Amino acid sequence: MKTPFSIPEGTWFQRNGNTIVVGASNRSVTIIVQLVINLVLTLLFFNFLYTRLFENSEGASNYTLLVFGFIWLLLILRMIPIVFGKVELTLQPKGGQVFTGVGK
Repeated sequence: MKTPFSIPEGTWFQRNGNTIVVGASNRSVTIIVQLVINLVLTLLFFNFLYTRLFENSEGASNYTLLVFGFIWLLLILRMIPIVFGKVELTLQPKGGQVFTGVGK
């Protein structure tokens, strides 16, 4: 069935009998490239941190950088489900369901 409105890129609308499914995804080439660049820069940062700074460890500033690096890495890893995931709302006469995550 054709919808009476235009659907933005990365979204979908399906009607199957009494069930309506509306979904959206963040998948795009731009965000995937950004994720890859951030992962590469993070790995280069850790390489620099371990090979250069910890050879001449003289103070707590090196550990501050290490903590910053791990927080940055966790934020980058948190981006993976956001980039590859989706949100899907399923509506039925007796209720509904919201799915957020990867797959299904």
